[in-house]
Amino acid sequence: MHLSYDQMLDAREARYSRQMALIERWRKPLVFLTAVFPGSRKDSTGARHIVELGFEAVNSCFEHHGIGTDSTKITDLPTGLEILFVVNSPALPVKELLLGIEETHPAGRLFDLDVIDVTGRRISREDFGLPPRRCLICEEPAYACIRNRSHSLQSLLDAIGKILDMPTVSAAGHASPLCTTTTEKGGNPTIRVYG
Repeated sequence: MHLSYDQMLDAREARYSRQMALIERWRKPLVFLTAVFPGSRKDSTGARHIVELGFEAVNSCFEHHGIGTDSTKITDLPTGLEILFVVNSPALPVKELLLGIEETHPAGRLFDLDVIDVTGRRISREDFGLPPRRCLICEEPAYACIRNRSHSLQSLLDAIGKILDMPTVSAAGHASPLCTTTTEKGGNPTIRVYG
């Protein structure tokens, strides 16, 4: 499904409302996972696979570092798969761990892992003195290439395809943890809830 600009803005506002409602309810930091995936088609198989790889990486990281979650919400929307974790750890150390995933996982450049503290503030790379994320093609800051439309959609999709086809990404996991959950249906979206 291709989305209009207005639909993308509406989805962003709805996402913010969901995030703030979880912070209000739990009074704990959130981790928000989506795919770095250009274009107006956000619900593709490739974008879904990226989020599934990210889900596996985040769960493994949390388990390894003893970070508990009170709730994990997986929302399947026309704007793509979104996962929200309510975490039992301070926001800054969690963001630092997730930066490690973005930098070292074979598909980490394709994960959009945001951390939102209990005040609703998004913790950024700049909070750690790190530069903005780099473009998938030219290594310039990604925001500059997006703003300037420096690369065609097809060249970006090709770059993503090359990352996903790497043997190290394939070895990172095939099983989809999203397929074995209980499902609550209230029409659209479908939300799977853990914890």
